[in-house]
Amino acid sequence: MTQQEDFLRRAEAMAKGFVWDFYQKRKSIWQIMEQMDEKCFSWIGVGPGEYLRSYDEALHYFAEQRYAGAVPLIEISEEHYDAQLVTNQVCIVLCEYLLTVRPETGNVMQERQRSTITIRRAHGGKLLACQIHASNPWYPMKGDERWPEQFGRQTYTYFLELLSELELKEMPHLSSQQRKVLVLMMHGKTYQDIAAALDITYRTVQYHVRMIFNKFGVDCREMLFAKLIRTLCATMGNSLDHDGDDSNGDDDMESKVLKALDDAAKKYKISQRSHHGRKKIDKSNLPVTNDIIPKDKER
Repeated sequence: MTQQEDFLRRAEAMAKGFVWDFYQKRKSIWQIMEQMDEKCFSWIGVGPGEYLRSYDEALHYFAEQRYAGAVPLIEISEEHYDAQLVTNQVCIVLCEYLLTVRPETGNVMQERQRSTITIRRAHGGKLLACQIHASNPWYPMKGDERWPEQFGRQTYTYFLELLSELELKEMPHLSSQQRKVLVLMMHGKTYQDIAAALDITYRTVQYHVRMIFNKFGVDCREMLFAKLIRTLCATMGNSLDHDGDDSNGDDDMESKVLKALDDAAKKYKISQRSHHGRKKIDKSNLPVTNDIIPKDKER
């Protein structure tokens, strides 16, 4: 390995360590800032006020943020770090990673962030970060927010993943096989995909879907997902301790979101009926209509 290759690999490792130390809070802000260049440093961050033009500004801002507990613990996954040489002593590390906030924090959020970290090699071989520029994954942040509190409770896709993790404990009584079918449905799998994954027939998948629809009192996927999200919202709302600070505005917002989901599902149902006979219907999204129980339904 050449000296330049070694420099790039060390820079990538440094960038990864910084991301984990910052979002997982493995180190104090003081320890993290020891890796930054005191003489020449700037930070363009994700928040409205994170346009920091010096080492001292960045140290003060993030020390205050950490002390206030403004940002919860954030999980990191699906990481990619690629260092590109600028000069013999300077490189830029391109970073991409998935940030996930667990519901135990009172927020539900999952977004992909991209950032660049400029790193120089100082005398003696020590690496120092000169500039950090992070994209804003929390795009709904408004005003002086340092954290998108409102948006964190309304992420549709992540809701579905959480339902899978909860193993549908709050759902109506489903058989083990029906739970597996429902989880795969929530991940967008077709009936053929579900049959292959569970080693059952296509007809058996249809049977289980019909049973699921019956237990939830719906007749299409969209209505089912709307009801699942309503259940999750109710479950999370009961489990979180708001210390009596909830306002009627927050309740109204949640009601509006849930109503919008229901309305969208109803419109989809009406549109499907109005187009019936004019367009070919994808049978993989429809439940079986007869009541014959497949022989392998118990599998």
